[in-house]
Amino acid sequence: MLISSLAHTAQVVSSDADPRFYDDIGCLAKDRAAHRAGARLYVQSGDEWLLADAARYVFDESAHSPMGYNVVAITDDKIEAQLGRVLTWTELVQEMERR
Repeated sequence: MLISSLAHTAQVVSSDADPRFYDDIGCLAKDRAAHRAGARLYVQSGDEWLLADAARYVFDESAHSPMGYNVVAITDDKIEAQLGRVLTWTELVQEMERR
């Protein structure tokens, strides 16, 4: 996967394969094969990598992510209160399954 911007990237790291990068957090959420036991899932938030389970997520149409999922990983509780519906990683994966 060619990564044009770090703003929406995600990755899977496992002991039995090279890291796999995604240019959109929504792509990782939809890739059920990546969610295997022992794999560590990371998302980009600001300028840092977070474990996918540690972040919270919002759909932000102004985000314009590369694949159009427009999912943003957040960590700041103050921001969460302003953005509306905030999802956990599990909730995001379930939401993406319905799309």
